[in-house]
Amino acid sequence: MLTITDFQGNNLLYSPPADSKLLASAPTGAPFKINVMVEENDPTLPHAYINGTVDWHDGSRPVVYSGTGTLAIETTKSLLPGDYFISVVGQNFVAPAPSVVEVNYFVTVIPSGLQAPPANVLIGPILPKDEGTPNAEQWDFTTSTDINILVSSLKMLLMTNKGERLMLPEYGTTLRQIIFQQNVAGIESMIQQEIVDAVTAWEPRVVLQSISVDRRENKSVVVTAAFISKLSQTGFSTNLIFQP
Repeated sequence: MLTITDFQGNNLLYSPPADSKLLASAPTGAPFKINVMVEENDPTLPHAYINGTVDWHDGSRPVVYSGTGTLAIETTKSLLPGDYFISVVGQNFVAPAPSVVEVNYFVTVIPSGLQAPPANVLIGPILPKDEGTPNAEQWDFTTSTDINILVSSLKMLLMTNKGERLMLPEYGTTLRQIIFQQNVAGIESMIQQEIVDAVTAWEPRVVLQSISVDRRENKSVVVTAAFISKLSQTGFSTNLIFQP
């Protein structure tokens, strides 16, 4: 099985790294260190060739490390103030379909002289859920998980028509037009692509897994979308109700 662990042996696929907030030392920024082990422990593989790729997503080229069996990756980079999404991807060479695993780091570098914000701050927009908490009467949030805020953010994004938000005309989707104004084959694929494009541009903390479309007798349409949070590697779903 292909795994990524830290140097203490913790499996980062099941216990993802916590978000990091660093204070920059002007003008060089703040150093961020990645120490991981990419390991393929399948005894049936004769050589267990593996790659480990570190992508800082800052405009620099990804760095690829290669080895057999166990691959130790130790790398440090000085990051200027800003928000960073850093990925470590492990891959074996099993034919015909190699296995791929990924661990993500979310890092915020605070400019020197500013105070870092407290951990677990919820970042809006906030919308009440249809049922459960938070709802219209109860606005209590559990800051130990990102799921509540992601559900709210996704509903705001996916239920907003493009052009409705001033100064951000590309924010939102054309889901309503697709659902009610187009009578074409493959509409589920069009809906799925529209959601993928929207979350890629405006909510990169999630990955779309699947959708289902249910047309009700009252002519309303319910789109159920399943996502995975990149922050906690947790799956969740949300219902989007469109009225004609």
